[in-house]
Amino acid sequence: TLSLHDALPIFLGATAFGQNYKWITLNSGVTDGNLFAIDFPSDLVGYAVGHNGTDNYVLKTTNGGASWTNKATATIDQLVVSCDFIDDNTGFLACLNGGTFMTKDGGTTWSKGFTGSNANMTNISYPNETTGYMCSNAGRFFKTTTGGTGWQVNTININDDLVYIKF
Repeated sequence: TLSLHDALPIFLGATAFGQNYKWITLNSGVTDGNLFAIDFPSDLVGYAVGHNGTDNYVLKTTNGGASWTNKATATIDQLVVSCDFIDDNTGFLACLNGGTFMTKDGGTTWSKGFTGSNANMTNISYPNETTGYMCSNAGRFFKTTTGGTGWQVNTININDDLVYIKF
């Protein structure tokens, strides 16, 4: 996942087999707010998430970034800061104030998970559909083995925010 703090355009680039590819700018359509994370589960389908302090952006592309559609709904009632999609349709969001949401239909509908915490989540990682991890402020990280319906909180004895987690 590539984080894009304080940036509205989306930049994509790659290096493969010794070939360097140029960064290209893709227009997200967002004119107010921040995009914080991007995830492409396949070559053509990708998601970028963020918010403007009031409204969420859960942008989806099905054409490699040429155009984007906002899939945020009223169900997502907490500000989104991170996403992880395990395939084109199944994905998870991490939000401020302990929020987490899941979709199995490419963002058409979202279901809310319960962390039991009001911590500000900073990043989310799902290696498969049932096991997921989130990290947050004040040295806390969370694990689910139920696809996000229940979470265990773990605390590392530090006062720093945890900002990235990947499995």
